[in-house]
Amino acid sequence: MYQRKLSVGILVLSAAVCGCEKKDTNEATPPAPATTATVTPKASAKPEPPAVTASASASAGQPEATPAAKADSTERFIEVQDVLLYRVVDKVGEHLATATNAFKGQDKTMTANALELAAKALTNETAGMSPEVRASLQKPADELERVAKDIRGGKFDKKEFETAVTNAYAADIHGRWGEVVDTTWYAYYDQPQLHFDKAQQELAKDPKAAAIEVAKVASYVRMEMFRASGQSKDRLASAVKELDQMATELYTGKSVSKSQFENAYYDTADALSYYHYENFMRAYDKKENEIASREFHASVKHLELAVAHAGQTADSDAAKVVKDAKDLGDKLEHATEADAATIKKKAEAVTQLLDKLRKKHGSK
Repeated sequence: MYQRKLSVGILVLSAAVCGCEKKDTNEATPPAPATTATVTPKASAKPEPPAVTASASASAGQPEATPAAKADSTERFIEVQDVLLYRVVDKVGEHLATATNAFKGQDKTMTANALELAAKALTNETAGMSPEVRASLQKPADELERVAKDIRGGKFDKKEFETAVTNAYAADIHGRWGEVVDTTWYAYYDQPQLHFDKAQQELAKDPKAAAIEVAKVASYVRMEMFRASGQSKDRLASAVKELDQMATELYTGKSVSKSQFENAYYDTADALSYYHYENFMRAYDKKENEIASREFHASVKHLELAVAHAGQTADSDAAKVVKDAKDLGDKLEHATEADAATIKKKAEAVTQLLDKLRKKHGSK
């Protein structure tokens, strides 16, 4: 049911959202001190890297999470439904999270206030943006204002509320963050792995806890899906659909097999690896070597996870491709124009391995 509602929200949004460039004037939520940004719309408006604790990956024989993103003790999610979560990254998300919590308690004043604050945060972002992007943010802001007015009048329409929240969140991530690539956003890249590992630990013991962890994985993938375009977006959307389905099955007590779990892990890693690879290519073509290096490292990290969860479809060549790709990633930041042809040729090994795994694995 929640997937149908999410689809309604995204369909309502799709006509308004575009991939235009934009600037940002809204202040993001600061979970931890930020790293230095390479490309950012405004220094006060960057998503912040998570705090650091321990990861479960190494003990499971999988690639270990990077120190900057091992765990996030400040994580906050917009809990639209039990297993439909959106990751909060800025003030718009903070207000939407407050609104959803208040809505569950039927607190009309707090819900309406939070929706109005979220609408204001969205419209505050529009200064200096193109007309298309301003429209993509103004429309969901107006929708939030309308729903807030209805709630003040005592009308608690769950479907209307969830659609408005989904549209506002998607517009915020796409319209504000879609073209933003900086070093702070990179800190989120292996949170899906962290929550997948937690879900795996809970799978046999507590299916509902596992469901919540899978829903958190989906929240990160969905966040990137809203930012992505083209084939990357399609792959991420497919992974989100699979994750949403598995989270629902776990939460409602249905059995989820080990192979089903592994398939979802593989498909998610594959989609994220391809997405970061496309980001790498765009950054490298623009000679933004620091960003290119980080995006390539992220792509290789998810490639390594895809290999680990591809089962028998991976072969001995995969380990060498991953190792060579890691070595290449370390050299990218200081690469010169003379290295371009060699780098692109070597980097293509990542997508070649992804394609090879997908064909053997049967991914669509």
